[in-house]
Amino acid sequence: MCREYVKLISLAMLSLTNNEVIELARRKAHAKLTTLDFELEDLKNDLKLGATSPITIEEHELLIRGCQREIQVWQWIEERIYQ
Repeated sequence: MCREYVKLISLAMLSLTNNEVIELARRKAHAKLTTLDFELEDLKNDLKLGATSPITIEEHELLIRGCQREIQVWQWIEERIYQ
């Protein structure tokens, strides 16, 4: 009987309310955007300093554009979460 009670408690802990899911999604989107902002800043600084080895400048610019696209996607996701 004790084992069944633990299972019920565990299942209850896994069930999130809609508001909890929304709040977690907001936090995750914010964290992802913060990380991408730091990554983009680092990529831009590396390019300015010429610290792109072992890849070419063109490849480094592709990384920057890819990061900018990721930011754009996550901003869209964040906007939808807050609607």
